[in-house]
Amino acid sequence: LRMPRSLLYNSFGFFVVLFLFTLPFGGYVPSMFAALCFFNSFFLLSKESLLKGLKNRNFLLMELFFLLTFVSALLSSNKTEAFSAIEVKLSFLGFPFVIFCVPWNPDLIKRSIVAFVSGSFFSCIYLLLRASYFAAKGQPEYFFYTKFSDLIHASYFSMYLILCIGFIFLFYKDWFKQRRDIIYLSWFFVLVFVVCIFLSSSKAGLISLLVCSLILLFYKNENMIDIKHGNIITDRKPIGIMTSRPLHVTINNDNKSNMSRFRAYYVDNLCVNKLNRKQGIA
Repeated sequence: LRMPRSLLYNSFGFFVVLFLFTLPFGGYVPSMFAALCFFNSFFLLSKESLLKGLKNRNFLLMELFFLLTFVSALLSSNKTEAFSAIEVKLSFLGFPFVIFCVPWNPDLIKRSIVAFVSGSFFSCIYLLLRASYFAAKGQPEYFFYTKFSDLIHASYFSMYLILCIGFIFLFYKDWFKQRRDIIYLSWFFVLVFVVCIFLSSSKAGLISLLVCSLILLFYKNENMIDIKHGNIITDRKPIGIMTSRPLHVTINNDNKSNMSRFRAYYVDNLCVNKLNRKQGIA
């Protein structure tokens, strides 16, 4: 008896969300959910999606990286460390299939990112409470480096938190623009993440935080307007192809301080993603 594809996709999304939520906690639980994701993804593969994923340059780049690691391990004289490196890099062999060969809808992407950010926040709360408990017993060193980052290595944990900060800056403002409470709560998340990055005391984490902060501070959204519906579409999520250079429009109100400027784009309707052609864009 064949299961409905919608049920298979829902179960796949369920395991993805659980995997990403538990990932910052480390241990065997995320591995179990990852295995379930892989198993479930095989039932969602189609010939079209598989071929499209295999031709993706990012997919080929990840697989090439694993292949180089594997060949280097075979040529290495230190087989113990070599096979350990293969074990660490195994995610580059499996995850590209799930990411590029299985269709992901926008709702699943949103739920996945929210789950990862939420899981990272709760892992930070656990670590802060744990460190506070030991500090109250006269052991303040639990607020520092590896003794603080008890769940996973401090460098990995810091990178997870930096990724979460990036997600909040790039997506939360658009996704939850009608929920100001979530927006305000997300800034509290960012504060907790930054504190935990400093407490983890990872050099790679601190340098990455500095670099990402500089990028995010100068990041600016550019918007397109769907005149038919009055919707604003950020160019980070394009659904069409810009077929001309932008037209720079200036509205001069005889006062330079009140001068308005914007860039108008033409989007070729023939190039619009077929899933969005009925939205009246362009």
